[in-house]
Amino acid sequence: MKENCIFCKIANHTIESKILFEDDKVIVFLDMDQTNGGHTLIIPKHHIEDIKEVENDMLSHMYEVAKNIGDKIMNKLNKTGLTYVINYGTSQEVKHLHLHIIPELSNKDNMDIEDVYNRLK
Repeated sequence: MKENCIFCKIANHTIESKILFEDDKVIVFLDMDQTNGGHTLIIPKHHIEDIKEVENDMLSHMYEVAKNIGDKIMNKLNKTGLTYVINYGTSQEVKHLHLHIIPELSNKDNMDIEDVYNRLK
């Protein structure tokens, strides 16, 4: 755990978040700044700064989890498309590897995060 990393704090449950799934390797939670209803993040539980540092098996696991969570987002929130993205360098706001699942932006909604969480949990 990196002491000043907000995602490490979420992974260690020292900061409250809207957790949708977790296992021994990753934790999945709603982005508190919803780009669109259902905007979700998948992070490794141990600190990995960026995509250049991640092992292939972790990256593969993150995407396997993302496929399952993506299906749930599409079914429970009636979405027809998703974007899966990992930012790097200056595009990476939090320096802890994270995979975004962003529901279709062409049909932007303003769903309340509590409503999204209750539908997905």
